Amino acid sequence: MRQERYPYLSWLRVLGCLGVVVLHSFYGSIGSYGEGSTPMLLGMTVRSCMMWAVPVFVMVSGALLLDPEREITIGKVFKKYVMRMLLALLLCSVLFYLFDRYLVGSTTPPLEALLKVYTGGGWSHLWYLYLMIALYLLLPAYRPVAAYAEDKEIRYLLAVYTLFLCVLPLINTLTGTKAAFYICTYTVYPLYFFLGWALHSGSLRIHPAVAALLFLLGTALLGVGGYAAYLYAIAPLKKLLNNYAFLPVLMQSVGLFALVGNIDPRGSRFLEGLDRLTFGTYLLHMAALKAVLVVLGFDPYRYGGAPAVLGLCLAVFLVSLIVTWILKLIPGLKKLL
Repeated sequence: MRQERYPYLSWLRVLGCLGVVVLHSFYGSIGSYGEGSTPMLLGMTVRSCMMWAVPVFVMVSGALLLDPEREITIGKVFKKYVMRMLLALLLCSVLFYLFDRYLVGSTTPPLEALLKVYTGGGWSHLWYLYLMIALYLLLPAYRPVAAYAEDKEIRYLLAVYTLFLCVLPLINTLTGTKAAFYICTYTVYPLYFFLGWALHSGSLRIHPAVAALLFLLGTALLGVGGYAAYLYAIAPLKKLLNNYAFLPVLMQSVGLFALVGNIDPRGSRFLEGLDRLTFGTYLLHMAALKAVLVVLGFDPYRYGGAPAVLGLCLAVFLVSLIVTWILKLIPGLKKLL
């Protein structure tokens, strides 16, 4: 089963990449110039509404990598998937260290910067590489489940994950209590990984109308929540809004994935080309964003506010795509990016 046979996966990955750029552009603009102002409320509302972007990325990976028709051995997991993430992490850590040192004026010693690669103290968006390494390492255990479990067993797994990773934490946060019941995992991302496969394979089916309702309701709850959390300084709500396990994030992510999957839009070579640039764009967009906001000192709130931030989003997205395309022409970087 190849991705080009299912163009909706490419659409979702491109949309997810654009969503990440929008999320980070608004968040970065607020952090640099909009703190404590009216634009902050609008920015945090938009940022909250874009929380589906990363989960959708993970769901597309699950749809592809849990496919039993795709041959993935333990050796391939390490040689192809894990090694790619490690090399990308190392390369980006070096490049971003040089960026901070020579363009921003950072005085972090090289050895301390190297330690941050181990502790995850580098640029914040690189956390996604650590996540993918973790999911890849567990692929040999996940794939037999996807291949041999019956549909009802997959749905059972998803229900248990949702209850313990999304519902109970929400109840704990809202009530200020901590349930003694738990399952032997602490991260929500395997849930998204298996959800992607379940929706793609048909183990879990969601009617288009229900999918649209889930997406719209989840987005509305996040938008209102984001506005209220920062208008009234509601600390527990702020905590929930920063968590991909927050139930409205799950709702909008599943709703969008199922909705686009039901529509199954047509693909094209241009779309496939964009899809192949999404990983590099994700890695590089923060450098473009930081160059504009920090190095050049561009304040979008002085030049139009939210529309200027949206223009910044588009510019950063396009520049990152173009730079990724150019870099992929260099031998050795094509497969890495």
